[in-house]
Amino acid sequence: MKIPFATHIGTKFMALVLAVFVWGFAYLENLKEESITYLLSISAPAGLRIDKPTRPIDVVVRGPRKIVEPLSSEPEVYVKKEITEADLESYGGADKIEITIRLTAEDLNADPALTFPNLPLPVLVTLQRIDTRMLPVRPRVTGEPKPGYVYSRGDSYPWPRSLRVTGPKSMLDKAQYIETEEIDISGLSASFKASEIRLESRIDGELVRLGDDRVDVYITIEQQLEEKSLEVRIEKMAPGDYPYALSPDRTTAMVTLSGPGEVISGLRAEDVLVFYRVDDTMDPDEVPYPVDLTAWVPGRPDVTATLDQDLVNVKVENASP
Repeated sequence: MKIPFATHIGTKFMALVLAVFVWGFAYLENLKEESITYLLSISAPAGLRIDKPTRPIDVVVRGPRKIVEPLSSEPEVYVKKEITEADLESYGGADKIEITIRLTAEDLNADPALTFPNLPLPVLVTLQRIDTRMLPVRPRVTGEPKPGYVYSRGDSYPWPRSLRVTGPKSMLDKAQYIETEEIDISGLSASFKASEIRLESRIDGELVRLGDDRVDVYITIEQQLEEKSLEVRIEKMAPGDYPYALSPDRTTAMVTLSGPGEVISGLRAEDVLVFYRVDDTMDPDEVPYPVDLTAWVPGRPDVTATLDQDLVNVKVENASP
């Protein structure tokens, strides 16, 4: 009896399907070992900063192919590990702590069918104690103003004047200020406001976190003042009909002039007026009158004149006939 050709084809096709199914089942159930990169996220108690809170960790995974292959194709596989206060008890109050934690299979929360030949895996973690302080802001000014002008550090200031800074405790214990980026005043001759100046994010090379990363800085630039001392004749200012003779105990006074250099250099004693005033109450007396001296540079409001002695003793006598 002959079997129809079509029946042969059907039988062969069914056998092929069964073979593929068996092969696929064996393939999927076959064990596979592969190195998979997990992203380890580490947390620590408050007041401690981790050098690398998230880091890649290569874990060898072994198990059924149908589980391992999809796992290896995941873009990011996170695993969390917590450092507790109990873990740190033996370190006391150390400012910098190096601790070894161990990544275990339990941390991965993986399928029970998987095994991990290279676990537990030691991971070295560096912790640093951090603190928060209010530190003054110091503008970092570079360059020189226009000749004849100076930068007045004492009259220049940032706003706000101080900021909240978080960083390594040992560094903050010694830190005196937080600096701005450079502010160049080269060739300038007038005061100005520098807005939104960025602050440096490090103190002594240590990274810090700032309450605000920008400040305004008010820069004061003034004319450079010079001084000169001159000996000036003392004049009297008395009413025109004053009937008495006046005899001061000295006829000259030393005056110190302060002002812009180009002005001061050209002033002479003749340009300075030093005088005392006489009034009608000053009658002849055996005892000299102590009288205030005044120094003045006419026409030069930008120049100040200071006397080394601001009194003169004037004897008042009857005038000779």
